[in-house]
Order: sequence, then C-alpha cells, then structure tokens
Amino acid sequence: GGGGGAPAPAVPSAGISFGFGGAGGSGAGSSGGFLGGLFGTRSRPPGCTRSGSRTGDETLTFDAGDGTIDYATVTEWTVLVPNVDYNPKQECDISADELGDGTDFPVVRLGCSTPQIDCIFRQDTIESSLKSNPQCPKCSYRYQMPGSQPSGTMSVRKSSR
Repeated sequence: GGGGGAPAPAVPSAGISFGFGGAGGSGAGSSGGFLGGLFGTRSRPPGCTRSGSRTGDETLTFDAGDGTIDYATVTEWTVLVPNVDYNPKQECDISADELGDGTDFPVVRLGCSTPQIDCIFRQDTIESSLKSNPQCPKCSYRYQMPGSQPSGTMSVRKSSR
C-alpha cells in the first residue's frame, strides 16, 4: 500500500487537471482516451492499470508490488525444450557457455524473437543481463521495465476550457 490521506487538489494544466492521491483500488483496463496516448496497451508500465468513465475522467493505478521484476512477464518469454526447441550444444550469446539441457538453468526464448533473429538464452543469464540493461542482447529490443514509483493513483479530468 502507499500513502493515504485526502487527494491533492486538482491543478489545471492546458485544459487537463491532474489529481494525485494515495493508494487506491485497481481499475479495469480500457483503450483509447487521453491516457491511452500517454500509456498505450504495449507502452503502459507493468503494474499499471487504467479505468475510464463516460464523462472522460480517467484513472491510472500503480501497484509497485514488492519491487521484484517478473522478467517472464516483461519479456513474454517461453521456456524451451532441449533437442526440440533448441540445440543444447549451442552457445549462449551472452556467456558463450553451452545452453545445456535446461536441468540446472531453464533456456528461454524472448518475445522479441523473430524467424531471422532467435533470441534464446539461459534464464539466469538473461535475467542478470536485463537487470543492468533492459534490452535484448541479441536484437537490441528495448523492454519497458517497471520503474521505482510508489503505489498510488493518478486521476485525469478533461476540462472544456
């Protein structure tokens, strides 16, 4: 949970007022609207949900969680089966070690993989790499990692000025 108390007063800014409050409930995701331009479906930070109303008011709710990053969700990786999805003798592009049979360390294919560039790594190695640089070391796709924001809500209201 985040801070409590009464929400700060709305401050008009270019016809849009922003109200910031403490931790709130979660909203259902929706599409379109003003916040859709700020946080589209793919670019919205993990742990962020959005809800809207018929009046045009919209709310972002951030859940900072426990600070642990779920790399499987962020990268949309899949765990691979040795000798079916990959060759265990193949070298890891990060460590130059063999990928192995997945017993000690699972081997994963990142969501950025394409038929031209197969982004597969040992799970422990790619997690370590993503901690220091949030992009795929093979194809350079930049992943949107959750930042260090506190839990809470932000409300946006369109005004007709």
